[in-house]
Amino acid sequence: MKISVILAHPNPGSFNHAIGAAVIQALGENRHDIVYHDLYAERFNPVLPFEEIPRGALLDPVIQAHCAEIAAAEGIVVIHPDWWGQPPAILKGWVDRVLRPGVAYRFLEGDRGEGVPVGLLKAKAALVFKHLQHPPGAGDGGLWRPARAALEGLHLLALRCSRHPQADVLRCGDEHG
Repeated sequence: MKISVILAHPNPGSFNHAIGAAVIQALGENRHDIVYHDLYAERFNPVLPFEEIPRGALLDPVIQAHCAEIAAAEGIVVIHPDWWGQPPAILKGWVDRVLRPGVAYRFLEGDRGEGVPVGLLKAKAALVFKHLQHPPGAGDGGLWRPARAALEGLHLLALRCSRHPQADVLRCGDEHG
């Protein structure tokens, strides 16, 4: 199975990178075909230029490659910290530039402005590791809600992990959405 793994954390020694390494190892041991992107290490440009917005726009070759990879993926894993209730800007920019109309979704013919999306991704499952720096529920900005709507038909499981300063304990729970 072709799995796309997207990591968004600037510190190579971070907990997120450790999760990424464990994910890559587990996928490899299970003989999955892995496409891995460490957005910070690759210096992914998160800025969406105006010229790139229209459907059919001429895309930068790096963006074209990301679009082709995510369209072909049968599973998606995203790993990121939670900063101020949001993922890092580099991941938001990746979503803006890669999960674009014609790649990740399209709107229904005859849409009269309702904006009803139809998911186009081959992947039917995604796993999101979202590392919180605060207790669960203390400021989730909900960035992934619009992405969930746009990727209709894609089962999204967000795994939330939080390290509490009061105790050296790692607590994990899941949120199905």
